[in-house]
Amino acid sequence: MRGYGRWTVVLVLALASMAGAASYVSLNGGFYVDYPNSWRQVDYETVDFFLSQAGANPEAYNYEAVLAASDSGAFYEQEYVILRIDTVGELTRRQMDSTAADLADVYDEQIAFASLGETLDDLRAGRPVLDRDKRLFVRLSELEGTDGGQQRDLYMVKFYERGLAHFYCFAPDSTFEQVRSDFYNIARSLSTEDIASRLPKERVRLADPERVTKSPDENKWPLGGWLAAIGVVIVVIVLVLTRLQQKKKKKKDVV
Repeated sequence: MRGYGRWTVVLVLALASMAGAASYVSLNGGFYVDYPNSWRQVDYETVDFFLSQAGANPEAYNYEAVLAASDSGAFYEQEYVILRIDTVGELTRRQMDSTAADLADVYDEQIAFASLGETLDDLRAGRPVLDRDKRLFVRLSELEGTDGGQQRDLYMVKFYERGLAHFYCFAPDSTFEQVRSDFYNIARSLSTEDIASRLPKERVRLADPERVTKSPDENKWPLGGWLAAIGVVIVVIVLVLTRLQQKKKKKKDVV
């Protein structure tokens, strides 16, 4: 995870594959994910500058990467994915069930345990689902976009060997159906196997939001929907992880 107020070495990048996809490699999380070759990773300076202009709190800088569906325009006005990681260790099935239920409870919703299949066509807003076999939590919702229009977001959590990978996916309502499967496939592609084969020639970045002093090539900096949604995610993650740690502590005390 990228830390705020300290230098953190982050290695990332895209690698073209035979399947027409690119890969984002997270050495912090110990995994990689594949995404469409037409997508791009948004430069950290662009995201950090937006957060600084919007007055984001320190925790908001702890994203791992942002992937966008297009090279043109501001990333937050199109389809994009925010990736965060929490390396809390592998969760048991009971802990996974409990964490998914807590996630749903934060939104005042009831968790459903079901198979997600190969698509998310049947997923409905306000009905979070945990697929135990895929170890994947998904939740669909609607919110107001930065331009005042409707936007849909798909929040997914992949439970894997080292913890939790959070995928927060946004798209305008008019284009969501076109990228729904892309969002889903990005989360499903997470793998911890043979990471070395996915590494491109290394480009190491020392990231610290305090050093951001100039505007990157983005033409608008709205202070509304995107940051508000990030704030909700942060609150959810903190609450869930706090509950998880409390449960672990109680179990240890009992033993």
